Amino acid sequence: MGIALGRVHISYNDFCWCTPEEFEEVCKAWQETRDAEYKENWERTRLLATITIQPHVKQKLTAQKLLPFAWDKKTSSVPKAKRMTAEQRRKRMDEVAKKLGTTV
Repeated sequence: MGIALGRVHISYNDFCWCTPEEFEEVCKAWQETRDAEYKENWERTRLLATITIQPHVKQKLTAQKLLPFAWDKKTSSVPKAKRMTAEQRRKRMDEVAKKLGTTV
């Protein structure tokens, strides 16, 4: 609930009406937006650094050579997490609700 209300900024009522699957999609979209903003800022910084340094070196620089980032690589070495079944997600939501003293 902290992520929903504090980070994603959805209302308490909207959070309560979400199914676990819907909330998972909301969180995924929010995280993708945050990742895109993060990468965009670093790409801008990298380009500015390349433009600034280029007049002072003989060889032609590229932004990727000057400052390589992990996301420049095509393959990811991070294994994908196993997805929980709908029943497992519901059980987990019930456990969290019990801890918070609410019902889902």
